[in-house]
Amino acid sequence: MKRSVEKLRSFLSDLPKDMWVIVMMTPVIIILGDYLAVAPAGTTLLLGFAVYAVVAGVIGGLAVPVLLVRSLFRKYRRKSLGWAFLCSVWCALTIPSLLIGNSIREAAFQKLTEESEPLVSSIKQFQTEAGHPPESLEDLVPAYIDKVPQTGMGAYPEYQYLTGAVFSEFKGEDWMLFIRTSSGGINFDRFVYVPSEVYPEKGQSGFYRPVGNWAYYHE
Repeated sequence: MKRSVEKLRSFLSDLPKDMWVIVMMTPVIIILGDYLAVAPAGTTLLLGFAVYAVVAGVIGGLAVPVLLVRSLFRKYRRKSLGWAFLCSVWCALTIPSLLIGNSIREAAFQKLTEESEPLVSSIKQFQTEAGHPPESLEDLVPAYIDKVPQTGMGAYPEYQYLTGAVFSEFKGEDWMLFIRTSSGGINFDRFVYVPSEVYPEKGQSGFYRPVGNWAYYHE
């Protein structure tokens, strides 16, 4: 056992020290990025770094079998086994970090469905009394709400509201609420509410996942 540990330590001694810092920071970046995105004083800044960290972790996982095969050759054994171990740790840390980060986002958006209920109810009440939905959320002020609310998420602060020309998958709806919720990189994720509360499985370039009586669109 002691001999095996010494061999592993020898293999790892050839690796750049900076790589271990990057590997150990990966779960911190992923989890903190998701938390900050939905926090009151939030930002999507770390989400961009998290995307690169995830991609690097996946590439590292795919590299492990290649490195193990390469280690069969004595000439490359030392470095290959060291890098294979590092990539395995990287991949092992990335997967649970993604699950934890996703659970943080999901809990935040579930809470947002409940906090958005007064706004949704006000729109429905306006439509019932006026015979048509409001042209903008400002039309609800002050008769139905004191002011147009914010979402409470620093990175995704504003409700967007559409009537008539809603997204193609909701053509039968009179109006819709949505929040732009980019999850890092170039994408157009959004959190959506339509009055029928019926959501398709697929959109134009992604899919919908129900969250309470809303749905999260993964682009």
